[in-house]
Amino acid sequence: TMASYFFPEEAPASYHWLDQYTYDEQVNDLVKEHAQDYPLYSPDPDLTYGGAVVVLVDEHSASAGEYFPQFLQHHGRALVVGEHGTDGAGGNVEQVAMPGGITFFFTKGRSYFAGTDELNLEAKGVTLDVRVPISAENEQAKVDGRDPVLEAGVAALGEEAARRGGALIANKPWRLIQIIGSPTAPIAPALPENYVIIFGEDGTLAIATDCNQVSAGYAVGVGGALTVTPGASTLAACPDGSIAERFVTWLAAATSFQADSDNLVILTDPASEVLGMAFEEVK
Repeated sequence: TMASYFFPEEAPASYHWLDQYTYDEQVNDLVKEHAQDYPLYSPDPDLTYGGAVVVLVDEHSASAGEYFPQFLQHHGRALVVGEHGTDGAGGNVEQVAMPGGITFFFTKGRSYFAGTDELNLEAKGVTLDVRVPISAENEQAKVDGRDPVLEAGVAALGEEAARRGGALIANKPWRLIQIIGSPTAPIAPALPENYVIIFGEDGTLAIATDCNQVSAGYAVGVGGALTVTPGASTLAACPDGSIAERFVTWLAAATSFQADSDNLVILTDPASEVLGMAFEEVK
C-alpha cells in the first residue's frame, strides 16, 4: 500500500489496527471479522520516507480519504490538519441493484480501533491534530488568494520536523570524532574521546571536555536549525593542548545539524573558525 512507504522494516506498522464488524443474516447481528496481523513496511528501503508528514483534510474527505490519514496518524507517522473534520464515511459497503439501472450503496458494518469499543470514523470522522479556526481573518485570507489550511499545514510540518530531529539526538552521549576547520584541513583534538555532549529532552545540553563540564541550553528549529547557549562551567585547570574553551565556542556558533541513529554533524557559522564538528554515538 502507499502507506507502507512511510515505515521502515525495523519499525513496521501493524496491519491489524482496526476491528471490523459486518452484519450476519444468520445471527441477525454484527459479527467481528477474523483479522490477521502482519507487519507493514516499505517494499524498497531506498524508497522509504522517514521524515515528518502532514495530511490536509476537509469536510469532503471520505472513505479512503479518511482511512489513509487516520492510519498514519494512529501509528504516529502523520499530523492531520484541517478547518473541518472529515466526512465520517468509512465502513464496509453493500450494494443493491434497483429498478432503472440504479445501484444503491449502504454501509453494512462498523469498524473500531483494534481492541477497543471506540468507533474510528462513524459519526465523527478523523480527529484533527491541528484545527484551523474559521475566522474573519482566515476568510479574508481566502479572498486574498491565500490558503490558511495549507499555511497551517506547512507550519505544523516544520514544527514536527523540528520535534523529530530533536528526538533523534536527545538522550544519547555523542563523542567528538572530528572538527572540520576547512574542507582540506580537519583539526582533530588530542583526546577526542574526552569531548562528549548530551542533549536533554528538556532543552538542556551537557558538555564534557578534557577538563571541565559545561551546562548549556539548546533549541532545534525548522530544517534542522540548531542554536546552543552555553551556561555555567566548572573551572578546573586544563591540560596543555586542550581545546576545551574553543570547543564550547564552536558549539555556541552552531547553526544546524544533520543526524541519523549513530552519527551527528553540527554545522557552525563559518566566521567561528570551523565549519562544523562530527560526532558518533557512544555505545
